[in-house]
Amino acid sequence: MKIGELAQRVGIEPSAIRYYEGVGLLPKADRTASGYRQYTQQAAERLMLIKLAKQFGFSLTQLSDLLAPAVSPHQDPNESELDHEKILTLLAQQAQEIENTVAALEQKRQTLNHLHHVLSATWHSGQCVNMADIQRLLRSKST
Repeated sequence: MKIGELAQRVGIEPSAIRYYEGVGLLPKADRTASGYRQYTQQAAERLMLIKLAKQFGFSLTQLSDLLAPAVSPHQDPNESELDHEKILTLLAQQAQEIENTVAALEQKRQTLNHLHHVLSATWHSGQCVNMADIQRLLRSKST
């Protein structure tokens, strides 16, 4: 299939396909006699995997590591498989990063809610809050 059909099938831009090919995330496509790239179903599957991994927040560097085949010294490189242990390790690391982000966001949400409550009560009582009070409030809430 040509690059336009592949892009439509996978749901990414042709320029992204060319980029992934250029950085080695996608094997170089064969060319037709007229010079058009000709992609296989395996290329479509690999691009879907790349797209999925990106949706889960993996960087291109991590993707490169994730998609590197596990080849034993006595194995034909064309028959390699993905390194399952590496994939599981990277998935666990990414899940932990998400947990850390969620915890940090929850802390920020709590701080904003507390600030909202304090400011609302202060202003409803007719008082003003200066910046020093806000900074002290935020420091006490973040500890």
